Amino acid sequence: MNPRLAASYLALLLLSACGGGGGGGDGGGGGGGSGSVAVSVSGVATVPDGVSTDSDVNDPNAAFSANDTPATSQRIPNPGTVTGFATAVPFGQAGSRFASAADEFDGYQVDLVAGQALILRIGAWNEQARESVDLDLFLYDANVNLVSSSSSVDQEERIVVPSSGSYFVVVQAFAGASAYELSLGAELDGAAAARASWDQASEMVPDQAIVSLTTGGADATASALGQRRVLAGGAGMPQLVDLTPADGLARAAALSVETDDWSGAPLSAEQAARRRTIRALKHLAASPGVASASPNYVVRAAAVPNDPFYPLQWHYPVINLPAAWDITDGSRAGNPVVVAVVDTGVVLSHPDLQGQLVAGYDFVSDATRALDGDGIDANPNDPGDQDYGGGSSWHGTHVAGTVAAATGNGTGLAGVAGGARVMPVRVLGRGGGTAFDILHGIRFAAGLDNVSGTRPTRAADIINLSLGGPDFVQAVQDAVTSARAAGVMVVAAAGNESVSRPSYPAAYDGVISVSALDINGALSDFSNFGSTVDVAAPGGSSAQTDVNADGYADNILSTYISEVTGTPQASYGFLQGTSMASPHVAGVLALMRAANPAITPAQVDSLLSSGQMSDDIGSAGRDNSFGYGRINAYKAVLAARGLVGNTDRPAVLSAAPTRLDFGSSGSSLTLRLANQGDGGLSAPTLTASDSWIAISAASAVSGGFEYQVSAVRGSLPAGAYGGSISVASNIGTISVPVTMLITSADTTGDAGRVYFLLLDPDTGENLGQVDAAASGGRYTFRFDNVAPGTYTLVGGSDLDNDDFICGAGESCGAWPVLGAPDGITIDSSNVTGLAMSVGPGGALRSAGLHASDPRGFALRRKD
Repeated sequence: MNPRLAASYLALLLLSACGGGGGGGDGGGGGGGSGSVAVSVSGVATVPDGVSTDSDVNDPNAAFSANDTPATSQRIPNPGTVTGFATAVPFGQAGSRFASAADEFDGYQVDLVAGQALILRIGAWNEQARESVDLDLFLYDANVNLVSSSSSVDQEERIVVPSSGSYFVVVQAFAGASAYELSLGAELDGAAAARASWDQASEMVPDQAIVSLTTGGADATASALGQRRVLAGGAGMPQLVDLTPADGLARAAALSVETDDWSGAPLSAEQAARRRTIRALKHLAASPGVASASPNYVVRAAAVPNDPFYPLQWHYPVINLPAAWDITDGSRAGNPVVVAVVDTGVVLSHPDLQGQLVAGYDFVSDATRALDGDGIDANPNDPGDQDYGGGSSWHGTHVAGTVAAATGNGTGLAGVAGGARVMPVRVLGRGGGTAFDILHGIRFAAGLDNVSGTRPTRAADIINLSLGGPDFVQAVQDAVTSARAAGVMVVAAAGNESVSRPSYPAAYDGVISVSALDINGALSDFSNFGSTVDVAAPGGSSAQTDVNADGYADNILSTYISEVTGTPQASYGFLQGTSMASPHVAGVLALMRAANPAITPAQVDSLLSSGQMSDDIGSAGRDNSFGYGRINAYKAVLAARGLVGNTDRPAVLSAAPTRLDFGSSGSSLTLRLANQGDGGLSAPTLTASDSWIAISAASAVSGGFEYQVSAVRGSLPAGAYGGSISVASNIGTISVPVTMLITSADTTGDAGRVYFLLLDPDTGENLGQVDAAASGGRYTFRFDNVAPGTYTLVGGSDLDNDDFICGAGESCGAWPVLGAPDGITIDSSNVTGLAMSVGPGGALRSAGLHASDPRGFALRRKD
């Protein structure tokens, strides 16, 4: 994201986003003055287990083996993720593998288990021209009979495996060319079923579609549907449309398919009609004026959940948010709780932040850093920081969504305190921000005099600072002290250097410093620690693992901006960092302020230090990794209410942990059930959803009951298993999700041919390039004759051979982590031992590193 503190004096002290780090600096690379000494830069990049690569991609430097037919299908591990390339037409520059021939099919052999979700994400998909690049997903049984398919014109295709067995998974390029990701994970609590999926194996009425238009009226209908006949319905309502071509039998015959494209097997008349219907529907669904279209299924699909991406926000149940939401969502009638996000600003137009923002301010005083045409102004919209060659971090938008994204609005995801409001205060621009700008951003948010000469209509209740650097500045400490004196609570990210030294502002007196946890509850591999850490919250991991088998790396999902098409568009993305942990705590403080409007910063300090806001993890009592423990939203809200004499504690059945993820090797986990409210808890009844989940007899412990839950792997086939434990008690019922991975014999990761680049951190220019093949899940790289300077190190694949790495659907990585890239400063000594990770990211993945070109980072000529 933004470059870390580069040092200097007070007025120009640079600070960076803790959810990212970054290069910046002195021009970087390539240059070097007279007498400069060229050195080497070397290291190792690892690939997560379970990652594999299509064996016939367009890159001529990659190993090649055709996988187009049932006989040549490629064996892949389960669970896992495949990065690949397919094209319906000859594609690519001269020398590309498929410059003169199509690569229409990629076939994969794999053993799957019932309930697994197969998710195909199309890298080059274009929302404005959905027919131009269109890949479909098919599932065949071991006898090459079609079992299920997903053939929409959307960016994702999804299939849920109906029963355990051996299968062929086939990706077909129906139109255009694209890199893609194919993930094999566990089903997502109905999220897979909630997506549009045109299944050719499902019963439907041939040549009919259910169509909704964007506008009503006869003219709009004619424009959107052309010559197609409306069989039922009218303006302002879904219509039943005849898909039979207007020019009669000749065109109908042209659209029909009498044999299966991939297997060559003959199709029945019914099968041919279904395929003909879906192919006609593809064109209709992409037509201007059509809001939605689907086959006229005989059996309808399930309803869409309210916030469709909430099942991917594993980090909320971890801090007991659902129980807290039963008491408050942060709403306060007529006077909403306000959380100031002092950051890069916020993209004010993001749909999941509509109605969630109050007026803020832009304190980036240097116009060259601000990138919005001026210095300090009243518009806190984030124009992009354009770090790392022109791409932007959109850091503040991600932080704001975690705090208070609109919740229960039927779109996107949930915020910690959806009833609260965010005050965007912009202090970070290109290359970070200055201490001067930051301290005035803090003062503005707190309703104090500041350099802008203005104050907010109402001061913020909480200030979140997901930024940091190693230097103490007294003026910033004074701003924090003044804010606290005004009743404002201040929270900050502990930092991402994996060191114990203090990071500021998190280490200032009066600031709640937040370290980061991974999905397993351990300290995140990047998180700072030490005597100044106060509390811990979910922040993800740099390892890009998928322990819970949901098809995405186990990082923090929030509102984001995608630059895949070159034009910034509202999206959702996974990031990792203490920057992502801090807004979890800020959101919990908003819930506390809603429950007790008079609560003070000193009272919060007392509640935190006495263990009333957290679960003690790690060493007993306070420790340097987790502070006073993992934030617990429910306990925090109850504690806030208790300060005003509201000691009513509704009975709440709680589970710790809130989910059981055995991963690929775990065999036994402890589940503790307790009543977090008033009253007693009788021994609950536990029921496992599947036979591979074994539950011991209850053991009474203080305040509840404990159980040993085991994963019975036995002779189960490889796959991602998802189940649950239903808990019934005298105070209510809950369900505890359970996942387990059984890996194939060889799950060693392989991202294909990977190119490593040394980039100028300011311009993104490629100043050095090497490439390597994987060996044992690792890539060894070495740059020689590197001139002194500062560089950004990236690595990625070029599956479509467009001479750009890290494009959508391709593997990517950066040093030290993709979500928090940093600069490598080279002087006269060799740099060795660099360690990074390279792998796929998922369609929802966005990271702190972006190329200015939507295709990715430019390669030099391939050798």
